[in-house]
Amino acid sequence: KKKNVKKFTNKGSTLIFESSLNLYFENEEIKQQIINILEYKCPINDCESLIFDSFDGLKQHVKKMHNKYYCDICLKERKLFAFEYKLYNLVDLRSHEEGKNDKLKKHLPQSWQGHPLCEFCNIRFFDSDALFNHLEKNHFNCHICATRGNTYQYYRDHAGLREHFRHQHFPCEDSECIEKAFIVFETLQDLKIHQISEH
Repeated sequence: KKKNVKKFTNKGSTLIFESSLNLYFENEEIKQQIINILEYKCPINDCESLIFDSFDGLKQHVKKMHNKYYCDICLKERKLFAFEYKLYNLVDLRSHEEGKNDKLKKHLPQSWQGHPLCEFCNIRFFDSDALFNHLEKNHFNCHICATRGNTYQYYRDHAGLREHFRHQHFPCEDSECIEKAFIVFETLQDLKIHQISEH
């Protein structure tokens, strides 16, 4: 059952309306605190730059004027206010991405290991879960090795996996099976049983 809710009106109220945010505030102090939190202001202490219209404007400013960088991966994945993101020089940014000597590590989870790299695509991901999802979606793993406990061994493409099968397992080289792809066995005996029963 839907409840009838009266539209809010500010008649007779002491609330302060801020049209740029489409919000009401209890007092001017709270309003100003919220506006300050939402501003795209340069975090460099002695910088006299204006407030920027967008985060992209702030990002370009700190790069051009201060030779500082935000981590694009953190920007994409961590939902923070602009002032909460950390700035890095180029060397520290690389260290942060790789999880090495991150001087600013205190703002990250204790388990922080850096942004893991897909060595096939040369792309970094926010965390190991994001990398795992990418590997599962875009690359290939061996179902035989996975049953042996080697779950996280991936190959760039079909050709890489096929090469692995040829060197480590027993693929069926019959043209019909090659067409179907990935007809491969753990033992030579299993391959021979397949060849007798199928070919």
